[in-house]
Amino acid sequence: MKQRDLSPSACEPCPPGERRKWSRKGLLPVTLGLSALAYAYTGFHLTNLPGAAGVHAFLLLFAWLFLLYVMAVRTLATQHFCIQPGCVAALVVLVGTGFRLLVLPAGIPDGITPAKLHADLTGKEVVFNRFLLYDHDLWRFLWDGHQQALGLNPYQYPPACFLEPDDALEWGLTSVPAAERARLLPNDHWRDIHAHINHPDLPTAYPPDSSSCSA
Repeated sequence: MKQRDLSPSACEPCPPGERRKWSRKGLLPVTLGLSALAYAYTGFHLTNLPGAAGVHAFLLLFAWLFLLYVMAVRTLATQHFCIQPGCVAALVVLVGTGFRLLVLPAGIPDGITPAKLHADLTGKEVVFNRFLLYDHDLWRFLWDGHQQALGLNPYQYPPACFLEPDDALEWGLTSVPAAERARLLPNDHWRDIHAHINHPDLPTAYPPDSSSCSA
């Protein structure tokens, strides 16, 4: 198997006849920049889009990112780069951390204060919906904990029981009294969480947390 020349002489500027091959290396920073823009779009614009709109946006975005990934891999596989292994590891960590930071703002509304953000992160208040586009389990987890915190049994009441009587009847269920509906759905944040729950006609299927039980 032919080994690549990693000697210092191999890192010298290319002869004029090979400049076109080396120019392909410019694809790497280009793909890196376009990927960063896509992740920035995810963080600052793509939130919990309901229905088909969210699915289409998500699929198009990650199809684009996959195409950029293929371009980067092909560039690395066909071009000679004089980069030390330690520099490669540092670059991977740096780029990976940067892309994660770009996604962090996903779902945070404009004008949020540090106090509200702290209240949300500590569980005292639901201030914003994070980027939870396709994980229905998380909505159920939030609702189950919400019910339990207010003294209700999540195995007894399906989420649809907290809809208006006519809406609950469409699921074949009887709505709880209006006072209970108001207690469980006190504001738009909890109503939004409730609306995202999958299979609202069924009680939770998740078992109790055995780690909270004493031996």
